[in-house]
Amino acid sequence: MSGLLGGIKALKDTLHTWGKRMVPLFYGRNRSAEPYTATILDELERQGYGCAREANPSAVQRRVSRFSDPSDSGSQRNSPTPRSKVSDPESSIHSSPPEESYVPPEPMAPEKAAALITSSFREVDTTPVRHIGSGTMFDAFRTSDDWVFRFPRWDWCGDLFEAEARIHQFVAKVLPARIRLPRVQLLAEPTERFPYAFAGHRFVPGIGADAVDEALMPTVAREIAEFLGVLHSTPGAVAEAAGFREITIDEAGRREWYEHGLAVSAQLRGLDPVIDDAIDWLRAAPVPSPAFGPRQLIHSDLAPEHLLVDPATGTLLGVIDWTDGSIGDAARDFVSLVTWRGWRFAEEVLALYPRRVDGEFRSRLRYMAQWLSVLWLAFAPEQGRDLEKDIAGVHNAFAPNAFQPSV
Repeated sequence: MSGLLGGIKALKDTLHTWGKRMVPLFYGRNRSAEPYTATILDELERQGYGCAREANPSAVQRRVSRFSDPSDSGSQRNSPTPRSKVSDPESSIHSSPPEESYVPPEPMAPEKAAALITSSFREVDTTPVRHIGSGTMFDAFRTSDDWVFRFPRWDWCGDLFEAEARIHQFVAKVLPARIRLPRVQLLAEPTERFPYAFAGHRFVPGIGADAVDEALMPTVAREIAEFLGVLHSTPGAVAEAAGFREITIDEAGRREWYEHGLAVSAQLRGLDPVIDDAIDWLRAAPVPSPAFGPRQLIHSDLAPEHLLVDPATGTLLGVIDWTDGSIGDAARDFVSLVTWRGWRFAEEVLALYPRRVDGEFRSRLRYMAQWLSVLWLAFAPEQGRDLEKDIAGVHNAFAPNAFQPSV
């Protein structure tokens, strides 16, 4: 494997600026809402989703020290997926990523993060500030009083925070209150000391679902199924009225990302026969059609590390990284279940999933899992992703589904 990893490392020098999974982002109008007192759809209709309403003032707190309800929580991880550049947060926030090199700068030092946090939010305890991760988009730091701050590594990343806040505002009305979200509560504007906006969230407890003890996986499967059942109960028309949108291959930057990933994937040949066959399949596969299955609200990036669970019980505590929330095929939210643990686990979740799936659901899921797994592997070196996990993801996606129930 060491020789294999060495060969893959060399791919980093050949990667173009189009990086990672450019997947749907949220756009639209902020709307007022009140706590649920009825079913999800009844309450959303009562609140006016589906008809024109005046936007509420933003719930994001700008450069102030008054905190929101401490029970509101935020992500302790930085989003690992680069998005398109934002030009106007009240309209579509899709455009091409920057043309310069896509290798991010060195991570910010904790001392600098502490100084910037203190300069904007003096009531936050920055003694000490701990660096908890860096991705292509953000450096993330946790304070001793359980705030998590994300600092953009690119100028266009700082424009995503307000859109994320609108996503959280809507999704919080759909999900059970016990599932915590990375609610954007503190937002600092660019200054001479730091040229990008940065944001603070309350820490969401729990560990990634991929770190849970194996004995708890049946509970995790049930929790994922119940979460997806609630999320997917919001039809596409309701989500669209709330400002979500559906993204196709023809969105700005997405086709270029696909074509570059296709080219890079050719350099993966020789890893093993399954990867070689998967690359051949990708090159022959049609570009995903916009006419997939029924449309509803989806998460779109439900990697196991975005599902935070109680390590003692397997109960779902929070779901993070909602920037890709969109209107789409429910099968998309099962893709990472396939690449993470294989078809057996995906079928276990589907068996517990409270919504009925159509006859073509599994075919669409297989297509998306295979298509995305190869592209994720192609971009893994630049992203700093775990190469062995992405290789396993391809193997899982292309394995036969021997666990599908007979009709």
